[in-house]
Amino acid sequence: MFPAFQGKDDYVSMIKLLGVFGVCVTLAAITACGSSDPVAPAPIPACRANNTGSLTVGNTSRGTAQRVVLDGATIATLGPGTSAAPQTLSAGATYTLEFYIANTNSYACTASLVTVAQCSATTRTCAFP
Repeated sequence: MFPAFQGKDDYVSMIKLLGVFGVCVTLAAITACGSSDPVAPAPIPACRANNTGSLTVGNTSRGTAQRVVLDGATIATLGPGTSAAPQTLSAGATYTLEFYIANTNSYACTASLVTVAQCSATTRTCAFP
């Protein structure tokens, strides 16, 4: 089954061969298992996890303050040339946006419908003459 050893030199050669084979198997096992730490997946942004986007409203009038109403609730009163902080809204939902002349019930601009996309920023402005 095994070849007969012809002498000391054959025995030494076989030991060397087995040693080289053992080193190769060990290196292959270490490489296959990998030694680096696994990489954690990137965190999911809040806007994606919560399905939201943002709406920023601005008053581009030169001299008229405006009251901004979103779905019947006042979200800001803006002086001329100013903008409000972004509002976080549910993505895909439709909202009614109205700009009034401040302290009145008169429209500064025509009411509009607004829908924000997930993880996007939408801006709407009104320039009353």
